[in-house]
Amino acid sequence: MGQINIQFHAKRGETVNFIRNIVSQYNLKAFGINIFPEYEAKEIFLFNCEENVNYDEIIVCKGLIKISNREQYNEYLNEKRGDLIISLGKDNETELIESSMGAISTDNIDALWKKVIAQFKKELLKGAYVVTPNGNSSYYPKHWYTIGAKDAYEEGVIIKPLAGWNQYILKRAGE
Repeated sequence: MGQINIQFHAKRGETVNFIRNIVSQYNLKAFGINIFPEYEAKEIFLFNCEENVNYDEIIVCKGLIKISNREQYNEYLNEKRGDLIISLGKDNETELIESSMGAISTDNIDALWKKVIAQFKKELLKGAYVVTPNGNSSYYPKHWYTIGAKDAYEEGVIIKPLAGWNQYILKRAGE
């Protein structure tokens, strides 16, 4: 079994633009997924940033997949086919929640997904402080984020992990 994953903070539009570029560059398929409150899945033919930033997830793959209902989607996930799955974190005027991009496969991870994630990492900044609710902080040199996330932080948006009460300070050591 193979697995690759990166967690990062990014404005949803930045992530969607990256996905649009790789779908075009490598002639891939993309599917937008909303899980809650109502399940919705549809193939993305034209990347309209305003529409696509509203998905919970975007699946990028080399062919068609059957995920038209929640049961098919769950079966698809259990198959661990190795497609690239991007989970888009909450992004509004007050907080920015962590996103992730990765693949899980019963076989080896496709070299293309490794290349795509490496390509994405090249566009990211890294290094941030994590602050607990009681004020303790620790520096994480490998925490990834985009320029848009850094700008949002500097404008007062709270940068949060996927779960928990901690917050991130998007500054590198010594800044």
